[in-house]
Amino acid sequence: MDWAIQEKNNTRQSLIQPLLSAASVGIATLFMLTELLPQMRPMFPNQNLPAETRLLFWLSDQIQAHAWDLWVIPLLFVFLLKISSIHPKTRFLIDQGILKTPIIGLLRTRQELGLLCQHWSLLYKNGLPLIEALQESRQCLNNTALNAKFTRIEAHIVTGK
Repeated sequence: MDWAIQEKNNTRQSLIQPLLSAASVGIATLFMLTELLPQMRPMFPNQNLPAETRLLFWLSDQIQAHAWDLWVIPLLFVFLLKISSIHPKTRFLIDQGILKTPIIGLLRTRQELGLLCQHWSLLYKNGLPLIEALQESRQCLNNTALNAKFTRIEAHIVTGK
């Protein structure tokens, strides 16, 4: 069981560094679009600017005009996500979405399956029958979508299909 906790912590730590990098890049980009670019605008007359430059100026204007929306909408989304995860069907849909996310879904699936396999093999080695070991091991799964898949697998094993 110590291995499972260590693996969970390693996975969590491996996700923190990219998140911090993305946040740093996002903050630097927002600073450049809201502070630096408006100061540089007088240096460029509006005539004959490339489309990319006009797009940057437009994006800067939109960010300055809707600055509150940039903070309120993500916070509202996180709040609604937390509230909606209380309902079992919504939690199942959120867990399915997490598993389908390209990189995070793969890491999350590997983490959950690693915990399940470690727990399952430990119980099976100590004499618990295969089906009972699977039933007990499913309890360590935090993702409801994976739990539902293993419930179906367990039903197929019991019926012999």
